[in-house]
Formats: sequence, structure tokens, C-alpha cells
Amino acid sequence: MNQESSSSGIIKNDFFDTEDTLTSYSELACSGFNRIFKIKRSGKWFLLKGLKAEHRANPVYIELLKKEFAITSQLDHPNIVKALSKENDSRIGPAILMEYIDGDTLDVFLKKNPSKNIRLKVVNELLDALQYIHSKQIIHRDIKPSNILITHNGNNVKIIDFGLSDADGYAVLKQAAGTKKYAAPEQFSSPKSIDLRVDIYAFGKILGLIFPKKYTSIAKQCTQPKRELRYDNIHQVKKAITRRQRLPYVVVGILLSIVALLPSAVFMYEKNVVQPTSVIVQKIDTVVIEKRDTVVVEKQVQGYTSSEQAIIDKAYRDISAMLQPAFQAIDKGEIVYYEIAHAQLNSFYKNVQKYTNQVAQTLDKHSLFYHEWFNATAVIQAEILNQYTSKMDALPWASELRQQGKLSEAELQAVLDLAISLNK
Repeated sequence: MNQESSSSGIIKNDFFDTEDTLTSYSELACSGFNRIFKIKRSGKWFLLKGLKAEHRANPVYIELLKKEFAITSQLDHPNIVKALSKENDSRIGPAILMEYIDGDTLDVFLKKNPSKNIRLKVVNELLDALQYIHSKQIIHRDIKPSNILITHNGNNVKIIDFGLSDADGYAVLKQAAGTKKYAAPEQFSSPKSIDLRVDIYAFGKILGLIFPKKYTSIAKQCTQPKRELRYDNIHQVKKAITRRQRLPYVVVGILLSIVALLPSAVFMYEKNVVQPTSVIVQKIDTVVIEKRDTVVVEKQVQGYTSSEQAIIDKAYRDISAMLQPAFQAIDKGEIVYYEIAHAQLNSFYKNVQKYTNQVAQTLDKHSLFYHEWFNATAVIQAEILNQYTSKMDALPWASELRQQGKLSEAELQAVLDLAISLNK
């Protein structure tokens, strides 16, 4: 199902009262229990989705079709297919009239090798659509490449096929459902108690397809077998991706800020005194203090004063110390699984934020340094995280070892329980 379109608005029921408005009617390939036709009515393309002949008399499938329309029709988002009306078609019986989307499925789209910016656009639009779906208390349950269309005009995302979707208001049709390759484990083990994290699991799989070598730690957290270890909601996923996207710009911003400070730098003079001059040097890979040669007669501090520089020095030491126990535990072999190493980051993020805010309260809010302080701690945090994740990524996943038969189910459960407790 790699063709569909772009119509908008609500079409009145009497619009299709007579079949003489129908000028084209062609069936599209479709797996499962549905039949899908691309139709032209009054000069516009639409899709008509019904049931295959052998399922039309089955009340379960009829109820599934009704449920799909009831859920999809309440969604109004630019990145989600629109369900326009229900019909009793003379050829395929009960059916849903839907907008036609002219585009490719995600897997076909990726074979065209789209640019990094376009792929990132797809990720962001997919997240926006999922966040909207979840805000309606709806779970899609079948996010996969064939259910994500990318339009030819504009490369816009369109999520389709809500045939397996579910919502809080439904007490029936809660059976196991999904596509095994993209479905979370609980979709089959405990289908009646699933939540939006099944869509987060599927998104992690999709993210790995779109960016095979980037956002790998985010994709891994999305696809944790234990849902308690995944992100709690799409907002958290978006925040993690945004943080990763912004890092290079934060560093460049700090560099430009320092350059901007130089013309208006404060010059301090102490005649006839021999003292060293020091300046803070920001680099993408680290934050260091560079000692310059001894200057005779006058001392000149550019950009930061000595006291401000001392605050930055201390911040690097203090923030480094927050993850030092985890570094040492990995080096000593006390942390041997990725899940446990990753769980250490939750308290690290909280401690850095608390530390940054506490120090900020002691600074002059009207000073240039007050604003630079938040950028500086962000770079320090990013550098320490970069060092830590290089160690963390070298650790094996307990869940993967279980799949390989190298860990028992009880051993895996013990690892996951510990990781969950550390995440709280």
C-alpha cells in the first residue's frame, strides 16, 4: 500500500449519493483482511477500504472496520491520513472512504537515499503525529514502514492504517495484534494491558532504519524489552533527539559568545607586578584552562574575570565527579550491562540541572556571565556524557545476551529490575 493522497476537509454524505459520480475504480495490492480501491469521484482521488469477501459476514471483522473509522475519523493532523466517511459500497460492502496520498512507503523512500535534513524532517513529523495520537488516548499498535507514507510533494509524513489501533474507551477487540518485527513484547504477552509505550518501541525500530548510525542510544532505549526502561512518552523522545541535535550549535554558540565578549572585555591592570594571564578556551571536544606566558608590568584578563574562570573550573570538576562512580564501576567490572550503565544517567541529568540552577542563584542576573553559565555547563555535561557513552556503548545488552542463550530469564529479570530501580 504505497499510494494515497491529499484531500482535506469533511465531505458531506450526499456528495456521493449517486454512483454516476464514480469514473474510476481500481484495486490496490493489500495484505491481511482488507481490500483497498483507488477511486476517482468528481475529478478527485480517494481510497475506499473494505473487507475481503470471506470476512464480510464475520462480525469481528465488521466491528474492527467500525472501530477503525471511529478512531481515525476523530484525528485531524497534517501527518495522519483522514477518514472521510463510512459507506456501504455495492462492490465491497461496508467500507471507509479515505483521503488519497500520493507517496511512497518509508522503506521505498529510504532506498532513494534522502538527505540527512529530509530524514530528520521525517523523524520530527512522525514524532509530532504520534504525540498527537497519544494525546487522544489512542495507540496505533502497528507502526511500521508500510504504514508510514512519505508524500512525493514535500516529503511529508502520513501515518496510515489504524486497523489495529486501540483507545481507552474500547472494552472489546483487545486481542494480541501488531507486526512481529516492530511490535513490543507485551503486545503478544499481555495485550489487554498495553499502553503508548508499544508505539515508542516501534518508533525506536523505525528510527534505527532512518538513522542506522545516529541516535543509536535513543533507539535502544525506545526498544527495551521491559517497557519500564523505555521513554515514558513521546515528549521525552523528542527532548532526547533535540538535545542530540543542538549539541554542535550550543558549542558554536559559546565560541561566538566568547569572541563577542573580547572587544568589550574588562582590562585589569596591576603595574610593576609579575603575574600570569589565563583565559578560558572552549573546544568542541573538551573544556580546558589554557595558561599563557607570564606577562610583566600588567595583567590582562579577557572575556572572563579570574573569579568567573574559577567558577567554570570548579563546575567541570564538580560535574565530572557526578558520574565518576559510574565510570569507576565500569572500569572495575562492577557494571557489566548496558541497561545498568544507562540507568545511571537519570540521576546525573537531575544533579547537573540542580547544580546549574544553584550556582546561577549566586550570580548577577544582569551580567553577561550569568547567561554564559548555562551554555558552559551544557557543554561540560555534553563532554562528560560523550566520554561516558563511549564506555557504555562498549557494554553488552543483557537482553541480547538472553536472546543468545548466554543469560537465563531470571538473570535478565534481575538486571532489568535493578535498572528500573535506578531510573526512579
